Amino acid sequence: SKSSEPIIFVLYSWPSEKGKGIAKDIRRKNERLPIESHHLARLLSVVPSKTQMSFMGFSFGCPLICGALHLERGGSLAGCKLPQVISRSGSYRLSLTAPAFDRCRLGPSGTYRFALGNVNCLVNLFNPTDPVLKRFRFIDERYSPVAAGYAGLPRYSYYCDGLGGFK
Repeated sequence: SKSSEPIIFVLYSWPSEKGKGIAKDIRRKNERLPIESHHLARLLSVVPSKTQMSFMGFSFGCPLICGALHLERGGSLAGCKLPQVISRSGSYRLSLTAPAFDRCRLGPSGTYRFALGNVNCLVNLFNPTDPVLKRFRFIDERYSPVAAGYAGLPRYSYYCDGLGGFK
């Protein structure tokens, strides 16, 4: 079937040059995520609510997208918040490839716990042999996070509610 709606591509890029040392580079990029997620969320807030959208993130693009979707549903990140909650009733499709964020962040008490509220389809591609994601635990020595791109997502973080959304 042909759709009469136009296809619009938005490519979001942010400075991500490699720094000295993997752990230092990961920490530096991780510190930028809340503000970059806020920028993307503000961009999404002007898109009409009935618009179907698909997101594809790779590595640090995954937490950037999840952060923006979390903000859109009323969450906050590092003090950043949108002025109003945006409900799109399951109009997003989300593909995460080698996500560089802790695998528990989409869970009920995670940093991005509201991110899946407008998502009706989620794919997470992970690689348990990735040498960089294997060392992701060094991003924060306090609790040794495990990257979703290395070990996948816990079952609770992608439970479909049967109504076209995730809980």
